[in-house]
Amino acid sequence: MPRLDLHHRIEGSLDRPVVVMSNSLATTTRIWDAQMPALLRDHAVIRYDHPGHGSSPRTGGRCTAADLAHDVIALLDRLGVRRFSFCGLSLGGMVGLQVASGFPERVRRLAVCSTSARLDAAGFWNERAAVVERDGLDAIADAAIGRWFTPAFARSHTDVVSWAGSMFRSTDPSSYARLAELLADLDLTGALGEIRAPTLIIAGLDDVAIPPAHADVIAAAIPRSTVMLVRGAAHLVSVEQPGVVADALVRHLAPAGAWT
Repeated sequence: MPRLDLHHRIEGSLDRPVVVMSNSLATTTRIWDAQMPALLRDHAVIRYDHPGHGSSPRTGGRCTAADLAHDVIALLDRLGVRRFSFCGLSLGGMVGLQVASGFPERVRRLAVCSTSARLDAAGFWNERAAVVERDGLDAIADAAIGRWFTPAFARSHTDVVSWAGSMFRSTDPSSYARLAELLADLDLTGALGEIRAPTLIIAGLDDVAIPPAHADVIAAAIPRSTVMLVRGAAHLVSVEQPGVVADALVRHLAPAGAWT
């Protein structure tokens, strides 16, 4: 039985090649809106919300990346999807690494953006969890969103920053805290060698939340992997550089040749 029945949306027919899209902490499926037209030309896309995000039920307690991966696999089993590609950003990328290492026979291709296998920042994330539990999400919202975009983008796209703030504040605080604790404890480095899917690792050159060096660590451990550095992008690279990310995903997820 799954831990949680995740809210999800299906776009396109599931008899086409399937791509699963996973979001970052305190965001929803909307962070992939700009990539959808390109992906839907050749794929069906399943987007889902993490526990306590969007319309998914809140998490009932502490959880691990393995728990989140099993929730995704349970969802796909219910939908009858055996083989799929996976694309995740930040926390979603970590879930993707867990899925691809734990269920290598099911993942055709993997793309991870702005992510890490081990953050080495337990104090930071445990403190964030404690602050949110005590004072709510407003206490950290401005600082967190300030790391999502480059200063130049934030100045010229105040509407996007406002939208991001609304999305952040819509997250269930308790679920945020539990997932922050997950980030504090996360260490997927020992599992990366189990990933068999060709993997694209996208990193924003200006990402201070998860700097590009984390992408190199992942690439060094996955046999068939490529790093792509994106200029003019901080953490939410799919929002800040939507066209660049869309083009990269289309090339990686739909290579020449038959679906395998």
